[in-house]
Amino acid sequence: MKFFVIFLLFGNSYLFAQYDSLTIKLYDFLKSKKEMSENVKVGQTILIINELVSYQEFKNQEYGIFRFGTLSSHTYIHILLVDKEKYLIVDMYQPLDIILEPILNYLKTNTKITKKNSIQYLEAVLKLYKLNTEEISW
Repeated sequence: MKFFVIFLLFGNSYLFAQYDSLTIKLYDFLKSKKEMSENVKVGQTILIINELVSYQEFKNQEYGIFRFGTLSSHTYIHILLVDKEKYLIVDMYQPLDIILEPILNYLKTNTKITKKNSIQYLEAVLKLYKLNTEEISW
């Protein structure tokens, strides 16, 4: 039943054959956090990237706040800030004030995000921060 719910929640959110520089950076980041084995090659483990609030699949959008990780148990879900061709990975192992700083800066400078949406994003970050400390974060 749990597996079925995961598929419903994430739909087609798997990033399979897109081995672009972003995908490689995300794999390298997860390896550096010991959430993937150093021996894992890009594409050997499912990498999930969803919009933080709506859970929509990442399809090389030009801007947005996304969550990413693998379906492995006891791993964290991290945040990816996308601004045109620039990407910033927010390490969710950091203290909350360190995590919030780049997110608040992103929300301030991105004119496409409304104040209402900003509050939704901040709530989602706090929820994700709490979930990451629990046993299974996805």
